[in-house]
Amino acid sequence: MTRCYWTQTYSGRKVRLDEPTPDMIDMGDIAHHLALLNRFVGATRQPYSVAEHSLHVCDYLIKLYPDDRELALYGLLHDAHEAYLGELISPAKWQMRAEAGVDAYEALAERLDKAIFQAAGLPPAMSPRIALAVADADAVMLATEARDLMSPHPDDWGLKAVPWRYVNVSDPFTWGDARTRWLALFKELMV
Repeated sequence: MTRCYWTQTYSGRKVRLDEPTPDMIDMGDIAHHLALLNRFVGATRQPYSVAEHSLHVCDYLIKLYPDDRELALYGLLHDAHEAYLGELISPAKWQMRAEAGVDAYEALAERLDKAIFQAAGLPPAMSPRIALAVADADAVMLATEARDLMSPHPDDWGLKAVPWRYVNVSDPFTWGDARTRWLALFKELMV
């Protein structure tokens, strides 16, 4: 059997995982795929999508840096590669790296990110300043989502959740609403 190194998207596009290019990327596909992917591999009390997580990361960055459209767009797109690779929890990535000595998932994600960012008109990689701001917002949302959506656990993950007045994720969007909102915010940031 011949191996193929591409995946088919919702719209029927072929996206090569070995050599993705910006012309293979469709933001409608990304919105659709992320809206149907559950965060925390489904360990939440109710469905909560990667699309909604990305919306909250972006919104949080907009609150902190209201005049930085590029930062907000990177925040919205920070997990867009999961539209093609699926949601893989960080502990699984760390374990794979420890066992294999390489980070194959991260290599694929970086390749896809480059094509996705370019398709959105962004530089192919985040600057160190943007990468740090996005990582910080992502960590804050992780703690917030764990607080609001997961079963109680004595470990606070060593992270600080966002105060309720900034974001409340305890009533997640439907998958259709998450998809629509993600695509609408993308289009808004592209203006």
